[in-house]
Amino acid sequence: MELYYISLYYKSNFVTGANKRFDEIGERLFKYLGAKFKCIVTSGQRPHWCPKENCIEVFQFRSKVGKLRSWLELSIILSQLPKGGVISDFLPLPIYIFRRAHIHYQLIHDLRNFNKFKRGGLGHLTQRFQKSQLQSADKVITVNRTKLMIAPIR
Repeated sequence: MELYYISLYYKSNFVTGANKRFDEIGERLFKYLGAKFKCIVTSGQRPHWCPKENCIEVFQFRSKVGKLRSWLELSIILSQLPKGGVISDFLPLPIYIFRRAHIHYQLIHDLRNFNKFKRGGLGHLTQRFQKSQLQSADKVITVNRTKLMIAPIR
């Protein structure tokens, strides 16, 4: 089974907690899965550890309209890939996930949409997207200080 590791927020030249976790998890998954692993990021953001043949790039957004275009492009790409597991930290889920074509693992770094930090820029709509994604995921993946945690939702 193929594994599609997705972050349309990843920036290869930025050092952030989310980027470091994406790199660490992705590098481990790639070493373990090899050819069965595909990393999906925005144009020009291929991680240093991911060979070109294992990387799929989508439109790099700079606005909310651009984000919608990236989301639609990602949905089309996922509809054309063989059934596999999808690990994503992107909100909202690509349309194709809802058709259950892939097994969905939702990667979360934090739940800031539900506290005073409010991320995402769409207020309560962002909270609804994240809640819906967490409820529809087959599993949720989160990271603590020592290990990767995978928890069943249902």
